[in-house]
Amino acid sequence: DITMANPLLGTNLTSLTETVYEVAQAMPSCRSKPLLATVRGTGGGKTRLFEEIRRELQRNSSVLPLAITFSLNSKFENKEFQTPTASCSAALSIVARMASAFYDESFEDIMRRMLSQPLHFEVTPRVVELYVAFVQQMRDQMQGVGRPVKTFVLLVDETVKLLKGLEMYYDDRTIDPLSELRTALLDKMPNAALALSSLDVAMKGITDSGRPLQALRPCEAFDPDEILSKWWNILDRAYWHRLRLIATVFCDLPRALEIANSYIQSHRAELNAPKFCEDLVSYLRMQLELRYPNVHSIDPSPQLL
Repeated sequence: DITMANPLLGTNLTSLTETVYEVAQAMPSCRSKPLLATVRGTGGGKTRLFEEIRRELQRNSSVLPLAITFSLNSKFENKEFQTPTASCSAALSIVARMASAFYDESFEDIMRRMLSQPLHFEVTPRVVELYVAFVQQMRDQMQGVGRPVKTFVLLVDETVKLLKGLEMYYDDRTIDPLSELRTALLDKMPNAALALSSLDVAMKGITDSGRPLQALRPCEAFDPDEILSKWWNILDRAYWHRLRLIATVFCDLPRALEIANSYIQSHRAELNAPKFCEDLVSYLRMQLELRYPNVHSIDPSPQLL
């Protein structure tokens, strides 16, 4: 898609991938094995970062990386939440997404099959067992096709949306619905790592349980010159300075830059038009408000352009 077609800017992907792999090799340990995490604002490149890490890890045949999301475009099935506890519902939703990614089948079909079977994981140990058993099933199937898996990495994008969805159905806010996932991957499973994006953490950089965090830091802001040359393919100095100002304003919002790129590529014949930059900013504002209706978009004054 457009997002992955643009080159990754300002990020040492090799270093980040090595960090993920090293954390996975750490011995399973209650509370001391780190949770990988990235926290960034809306449209800040978290999903792209996780997908790039997944692709890089996939180069190693002994590693099985899975990336799942609860992004703005991800929809919940109400039936996911018709279980006794929030932890059970989280497990059902997460495992269904893992199965969808692993078997390359639609989430709806996977969910329908899961719900057609009786569920017997009303207590915490059973929820942990579900996670462990499904990962082991994937390992066994990979082994069966001649690709032994020594390391498993799960990257979960936009976990806050999952938690907000659960809050609509369950009243007990004191229970962490993701604690069983952390227990399964970080305490019970050898050679495994868990990465979450958009999560609530304490100011001191640890989870509520006291587990340490290992940050996966996306680029804070892209170089405007690289945006113009490598993303927008603007090489003519006649257009460079006006568009560079827009790139500078949005350099820390990759999603906005991608939207701008789509507009620029489809309107290249109009680059010299007097109102091109003003029209571009208006288009950006409209698209950001449509995509993020609850977020105030940046609206630089056209007079600055």
